[in-house]
Amino acid sequence: MNRMGLTLLYTFSLSRDWQLNAFLDYQRLLDDASDSPVTDDQGDDNQYHIGLNIIHQWSF
Repeated sequence: MNRMGLTLLYTFSLSRDWQLNAFLDYQRLLDDASDSPVTDDQGDDNQYHIGLNIIHQWSF
């Protein structure tokens, strides 16, 4: 296991076919992943991601 984290997701239905998703994700790098040269030089052990998705569903 190289990371642990938590994701929060909120889904809002705009209509029967359209949805809007917003998410916030936090990951903590562990062991070898946190000790890599990439995270030592330019990165961080704490990783954050935020996003917004628009989803359309087709019915057949």
